[in-house]
Amino acid sequence: HCVDLEGSFHCVCSTGFEIDNDSERLACVNFNECDVHIDECNNDATCVDAIGSFECTCNTGYTGDGLSCEDIDECSQSGVCEGANAVCSNLPGTFDCGCTPGWQRENDQCVNVYECDNLQACDGNATCDDLIGSFTCTCHVGFSGDGRRCRAIDYLSLIHISEPTRPL
Repeated sequence: HCVDLEGSFHCVCSTGFEIDNDSERLACVNFNECDVHIDECNNDATCVDAIGSFECTCNTGYTGDGLSCEDIDECSQSGVCEGANAVCSNLPGTFDCGCTPGWQRENDQCVNVYECDNLQACDGNATCDDLIGSFTCTCHVGFSGDGRRCRAIDYLSLIHISEPTRPL
């Protein structure tokens, strides 16, 4: 709306509009609050321009009115990460399906990791035995240790030599 002034006039647009100085006639055009970031949307929301206004919508993975958005804990919902040994981790705006130690994700399922393929799983002088979700290392005969570290047994140090005793 414009107001007549003595020898001039002054125009003011409604909220959400601005004067279009590029047109031949004075006109109020929509003002995009989202482009100049004067919206009040939450950091986890998207601003959408509307005629004379704007709307805030929480991003995927968040809930709220757009001015206030909270992360949705997808892991609290049943069936998010299915299958034995699956582990759900809630992340901001999303989630991740992983597996318990000794298991890895393949085609949305947890499968046993064959740890014995890892050349560093056991000592070179040990045997690796894969177990479901784990593995064990056993030192070869003639070696001792926990299987991850094996040392050759020094049999000579185990022999105790004593002087023969003489009858009195």
